[in-house]
Amino acid sequence: MSFKLEEMINAWGKDYSRGYTFYFVPPAKMGEDTKYLCSSTALPADTLTVAEADWQGNKYKVATTHEYGDITVSFKVDPNDELRKKLTTWANDIHNRVDNTHGAPSTYMEDFYLEHISHYNGSPIMIYKIKMGWPSVIGELALDYSSKDLATFDVTFTYQWHEIE
Repeated sequence: MSFKLEEMINAWGKDYSRGYTFYFVPPAKMGEDTKYLCSSTALPADTLTVAEADWQGNKYKVATTHEYGDITVSFKVDPNDELRKKLTTWANDIHNRVDNTHGAPSTYMEDFYLEHISHYNGSPIMIYKIKMGWPSVIGELALDYSSKDLATFDVTFTYQWHEIE
């Protein structure tokens, strides 16, 4: 028996979203009003931590606070490497390597968005607003004369919490 996607879609009466269709919408700090199509990421997880309380000799688990891990986004290098330059400038605002000064958190923590978009019409189906985030790691950019692949780099963002719009 062969598997046919069209038959499954017809049986369920709907199609499903694709994991390769999402945008990074940078903060205003980066000085532009554009979106970047990303190569890959894992959309943010929201974990409730657990605490155990003793109650009449039994362990009773209760939820405490939300915890959010970092987000790593993979980008393709644009023709003039503008995105990487802007992210590096943002990172230098956090810590200037030349004069060893640090920016105040209120000056470098910025809100930005990840938009999961429909593969049908390109409109957002889910928008994650990343609150008070910053680039904590701007990954390496591998350059290889023998490779025909597009140049990519990863950026890890640390943030306080996210909201779903």
